[in-house]
Amino acid sequence: MNLKIFFISFWSAIAILSGLVSYFFNAPFWLVFPIASGAIFLNGLLATWEDRLPGGFENPNGKKSIPGWASLALILTTGLVTIFSSQASSPNYNSLFLGVVIPSAVLTFVLTASFFYKVKIWRRWLAIGISVVTFVAVAEMAIRVFGD
Repeated sequence: MNLKIFFISFWSAIAILSGLVSYFFNAPFWLVFPIASGAIFLNGLLATWEDRLPGGFENPNGKKSIPGWASLALILTTGLVTIFSSQASSPNYNSLFLGVVIPSAVLTFVLTASFFYKVKIWRRWLAIGISVVTFVAVAEMAIRVFGD
């Protein structure tokens, strides 16, 4: 398979799907495209993480564990998606809030709680800091959505 054709097809499909989502949900394309790209990245990261868990595809006997940097990268990514999408300008804040901000914030909080419980080194405080900033971004977006 030609790698150049694969990448052109892959990013074209993401652009078309992002355009459709942007059109039907009245959201800016420049916001939808990175979120769709990030969702594909997160899906791959979650699938890799799940496969490496004890009993997973790559770890059937449960002897290896997930590296802490991978967990922290996932928390950082979901937190940044929440923070950036909560600061976006959109004619329909309600759909942006319910469709992007809340799901990514919940994922960030759940991952941070798990990471904080399992990891006993300085990186867990970085994860808590990301979650605090995420919480502030969600609260600010909630005020914008429900404050009117």
